[in-house]
Amino acid sequence: MGEGEPEDRDGPRGGLSPVLAVLARWEESGAHWRVAEIAGGHARVDLCACTGERVDVLEVFDPAALAVLRERPTSDPP
Repeated sequence: MGEGEPEDRDGPRGGLSPVLAVLARWEESGAHWRVAEIAGGHARVDLCACTGERVDVLEVFDPAALAVLRERPTSDPP
């Protein structure tokens, strides 16, 4: 674990849900993410390289994370 980085042993970093912790780490590394689809109790989030190319997909079912993604559907600034 890097110096000054929160440890995950007692749960997700900083009290974030596991999904939001993944997205935070993704952003901190300089990459981007965007909601590709959100409906009902499910979302599909594209994890993209700094160039914008999709490199992975995150499937989200956590209600707390879904609420955040509805309010903030991309890591890009407004």
